[in-house]
Amino acid sequence: MNTWVSRKEQLMMKPDSGNSADQPIPDIITKWIARIHLLYGVPFEYLVPDSRMLPMESIRFFHVDENWMNNLIDGALSIGRVTQNDLQHDERVIDSLKRVSGKKAQNIRRQLLKKSDTNEGPTGVKTGFILRSLIVEGWPGLEVNAYKSKQESSLCTILRMERLAKDVMLCIFDGEFEELELREPAEAMHFGVDFDDGKFLKKLRSLGVKSPLGTQWDVSVNIPFRDADNRTLNVNKLVDAIKSKLKDAGEYGGNFYSPEFAVEMIESAQKGVFDNVSK
Repeated sequence: MNTWVSRKEQLMMKPDSGNSADQPIPDIITKWIARIHLLYGVPFEYLVPDSRMLPMESIRFFHVDENWMNNLIDGALSIGRVTQNDLQHDERVIDSLKRVSGKKAQNIRRQLLKKSDTNEGPTGVKTGFILRSLIVEGWPGLEVNAYKSKQESSLCTILRMERLAKDVMLCIFDGEFEELELREPAEAMHFGVDFDDGKFLKKLRSLGVKSPLGTQWDVSVNIPFRDADNRTLNVNKLVDAIKSKLKDAGEYGGNFYSPEFAVEMIESAQKGVFDNVSK
């Protein structure tokens, strides 16, 4: 008596094999499911159903719900599920498929970064954040560190870190983190200004006349622009404004050239820290 075999079972089986559940699952399937583990291909409106849940300049932390993930994987497998045989086949291989694909999910980002694969299995817990901010657009090389504990320097492995839009970033970690650190790219020093209450400002520093060189005090100047839409500074007006404030504060020593301008304008890489994000 001949037994009808579905296309999915044929794909899972080697020629002339017996039980398809005893055969290795094809690599193309486990890689596909591995990407699903990290929410690749999931529409953004499923992650953020309403834009009001992620307003501009906001960050949202999350745990990946394994029940939701199991249903997502089940839905993906149901594409080729037509007969009762298909359902029975899926029930036989689902645990093995989740285990193998979960391990492969650990290496997707490593492969993108041209790093060697790790043999470490997943912790079973995935956490992360979605950030919507101008810093995502302004600093493509934004650095992210998630610490398992504030008392320890142990880092959570980043499984996925991707810009979903020009100002939206999604990051998924292996394990639960308690402290998150976001850093500007630290390649070099740079000039920078502050943005407060809809205005661009620059807090000034001492030039060493009355206070130690570089001491920052609560005096600031408004930033003048030649082209506000493109944020092009009017440097001459900015220099005049800084000199005027320095004179008022008794910090003007008679010279204001490129070294003094650099003292006022230079910034190091900034960082933001979020504590107790798992609580």
